Amino acid sequence: MYSFERFKAEHILEMEVHESQSFKLDGTTKEECLEAYKQAESFNQVVKPQTIRIRNKIIACMGLLNLSPWRGEVWSVMGKDSGDHMVCITREAKNMIEEAQEHGVHRLESIVDMDFKEGHKWMTLLGFTPDGILRCYNQNKSDVLMYSKVVK
Repeated sequence: MYSFERFKAEHILEMEVHESQSFKLDGTTKEECLEAYKQAESFNQVVKPQTIRIRNKIIACMGLLNLSPWRGEVWSVMGKDSGDHMVCITREAKNMIEEAQEHGVHRLESIVDMDFKEGHKWMTLLGFTPDGILRCYNQNKSDVLMYSKVVK
């Protein structure tokens, strides 16, 4: 039913992005978008970024960027139809978080657009707590809420 594969930048353009995350593509040419996600694809990542498909349709892409040997940023781009598959997506995200912690990452961070209600619920479900608002953060000048998960 579900298939998992190594994330490639082209996957973002192949998927129908959830409307609450469409700002990530707004005002961006196809070439600019590919370049931005190629950086995520090639960035030193302790956990391999994943693309999740159901019946060959991409429902989510996610990964964990190494910001330092002990600090990482969890990122995800959800597909338009990801809501029906959140049990699988959440299980995979938890596996990635556990793997990062096994490699010595003790602080995980993630940002969620202020208007993405489902994203805030998901961060809480994954055990993240709010750290604070980052003003005018995105290219569309929207605010985001920074979340963190700390292992002591």
